[in-house]
Amino acid sequence: MKVNIVSTLRWLNVNAEPGIYEMMPGVSLINDPKLIKNFLDAPFKYFVGHIEHNHLLRADHLVVCRPEEVSIWKGYDHSETLLLTWLVWLSMIIEDSWLVKDNAIGCELAHCHLNNEGQDFWTSNGLYSTLSKANGDALMDTTFNALEINQWRDVSFELRSHIHDRGFSMFNSPVSKKSTRFDRFLNFVTSSRKTQYPSLKIAQICSALESLFSTSTGELTHRLSERVAHFLGGSAKDMEARYQFMKKAYGIRSQVTHGSHIKQADIDASLSISQGLQDICREIVFVILRDSKKQAVVYGTNEFIEDYFRKELFR
Repeated sequence: MKVNIVSTLRWLNVNAEPGIYEMMPGVSLINDPKLIKNFLDAPFKYFVGHIEHNHLLRADHLVVCRPEEVSIWKGYDHSETLLLTWLVWLSMIIEDSWLVKDNAIGCELAHCHLNNEGQDFWTSNGLYSTLSKANGDALMDTTFNALEINQWRDVSFELRSHIHDRGFSMFNSPVSKKSTRFDRFLNFVTSSRKTQYPSLKIAQICSALESLFSTSTGELTHRLSERVAHFLGGSAKDMEARYQFMKKAYGIRSQVTHGSHIKQADIDASLSISQGLQDICREIVFVILRDSKKQAVVYGTNEFIEDYFRKELFR
């Protein structure tokens, strides 16, 4: 059995020593020119075509499945299902990249060659979603150095291990009872990265935060702003600043979700507010992953959540 899977990440610039950076078993980023050429051999060029071959050859990195990892794909008898599975794994890595730094990284085409019991199968497919940065910028490079690539790998593993242990399944709808508050939060964050307009991003992120902390629809702006501030904690000054910031964000969110046009002043403010919301969400993710007491809050019942924040208010 032989498997060769090759792609590259668009809008990612790799500034790291040439080598192999394993992102997860079966998905590695390589930026060594000699290794890159080994993956782009003559049969590969013949099947994918000159244009795509030249594009990959000029890329500063490839994303591949290395030959020594072929055993992962035992049981697959066609390259189509194999590549689709691999792309799901790659999509998870791309989704988690914002936890290291804001970016617009995406993936267009991926190619898979499977030789199974003497039969050759070739398949191309892709993810195609266009992501954008928090301020709406898209189709632009973000540079990751070696340290950031390793951080990306580690935080993706940490996050995916956590939600797996909590019963996450890609086959569950994020709005089903089987999905957790944290699952819904992550889904809304990913959705926010797929729209280019900061005001719409703000609406999605506010929904993400509601997924974590909302227990009723009453006084939503005040209660959610207050809970975000207390969950992240810090000095009284820090919490007051977050509270006021969240109220501004909710003002824009209300205009978007109720179908109103957005005032130009709010459109201008949306760029920095959207960025600030992403920073808050990033901080929240790390708190959930690493603080067992606060982790229990987002996995608790409505009554548990209300009791927690009531005690925080009167501490």
